[in-house]
Amino acid sequence: MRILVINDWTPTGGGTERYLELVIDTLRRRGDDVRVLAAAVGDGAASDYPVATSDRAAAQAVLQLANPWAIRAARRAVRDWRPDVALVVMFEMRLSPAVIRALGRVPFVLSVAYYKPICPTGLRLLPDGRLCEVRAGRACLASGCLGRAHWLRDQVRYALIRREIDRASAVFACSAHLRDELAAAGITAEVAPFPARPAAGVPQRRLTAHPTFLYAGRFAPEKGIETLVAAFAQARASLPGARLRLVGGGPLERSLGERVAELGLGDAVDMLHWCDHERLDMLMEDAWAVVVPSLWAEPLGLVALDATVRRVPVVASDAGGLREIVQDGVNGILVPRGEVAPLAEALVGIGTSELFPTGSIPVEVAARVAGAHDAERYVTWLRRRLEEVA
Repeated sequence: MRILVINDWTPTGGGTERYLELVIDTLRRRGDDVRVLAAAVGDGAASDYPVATSDRAAAQAVLQLANPWAIRAARRAVRDWRPDVALVVMFEMRLSPAVIRALGRVPFVLSVAYYKPICPTGLRLLPDGRLCEVRAGRACLASGCLGRAHWLRDQVRYALIRREIDRASAVFACSAHLRDELAAAGITAEVAPFPARPAAGVPQRRLTAHPTFLYAGRFAPEKGIETLVAAFAQARASLPGARLRLVGGGPLERSLGERVAELGLGDAVDMLHWCDHERLDMLMEDAWAVVVPSLWAEPLGLVALDATVRRVPVVASDAGGLREIVQDGVNGILVPRGEVAPLAEALVGIGTSELFPTGSIPVEVAARVAGAHDAERYVTWLRRRLEEVA
């Protein structure tokens, strides 16, 4: 089967891109002809049909309505290659809804992994830190999420986005939480939980001598990383030898380093750049817990999923799709999002072995989660659905 994968692609490669890499590799290994149409940023620069884009605000104001390079790339793929079906994942930021219109008669399915199709900020998070619970519209202007010019432009943009979503042969949501969010916006979707990155054999645990906590993700406000640093500073009073490893990068990188220095944590916090899967697995292997302190309601939380499969306890915010991965007291601890004291308490509980005395999730729990999010089974299901659509 000839499958065209369409994706915005982020410069650093987020969870959605890692999911796509796994799906594409598995489909190709099984004999399908898979080609990628993606924005020419990050890993997408090596796609079969790269699309020019821009990060300048003035350019994006136009390109997010109709990117002419995306239209041309899609038409070329259809004309020269004649795909049987398209799998569309993230098109709103760089490719524009016009990329789907340019597919013409090629049927497509939409896999949704974030809020951008129904929320202009993509976060469903209000400026005051509360989770947004209303449908996008005038509320976006009244709440201060958007300025008037941006809001007016998005009336056109979201009408175009919705038109293309309604043309999809099927819509898949990465979690039950996201399915419900889409339903509240009038979009019917099937739940198709993303697969975990497979772990080789029975994951081994080699805990460091002193408690070590691991964060992996963007250094961005919605990720709650500032809350984590503050909580770790509190926890250090009870765990003087504890360490915190921050893996990733993003807009808060400089200010985060300054905050670490202000709190006197320079000798206890390691700020590491993005790393490959092998390196991340090594960091998880000796971590006492992986921390996912998100302020927004994560649509799923792939880092928490990958940690669970590797038997690493997870400390996560009690919101969104994380609730579908983390069972309190079973494979991790759920804490109120954005609150420093409860997060610090959870870190101390794990660091003193009061919580998870063995330092590991039971093998049977990890195996159960791995089975529910098995990559081979997921791709078998996805391919069957793509074949039905084709």
